Amino acid sequence: MKPLLMKLFLVPPRLYIVRGLLAVIFFGLLFYGLFLSPPAQFPTNDLVIIPKGTSVRDAGKILEERKIIHSPVIFSVIIKIFSKNGVIAGGYLFNDKESL
Repeated sequence: MKPLLMKLFLVPPRLYIVRGLLAVIFFGLLFYGLFLSPPAQFPTNDLVIIPKGTSVRDAGKILEERKIIHSPVIFSVIIKIFSKNGVIAGGYLFNDKESL
């Protein structure tokens, strides 16, 4: 009985590492596919205007309505993490599909 319990609970550390890496890769690809990749209806050769004074949240809503992004919430989080200036007002022309 004791050897069976040892086999069940004493898994080699390498197996945990491999499982962990596979889980990270799987969920990373899932997150990219759901939130960061361009939507299927992404409009090419489309001009999007972000007015001066637009908040990050409102810019995300504009981009979601125009089918540029999937989620304004994820957009807001990414802008707050990676941008020092927030949203830059202006016209944005998307010639090709672009991921977030």
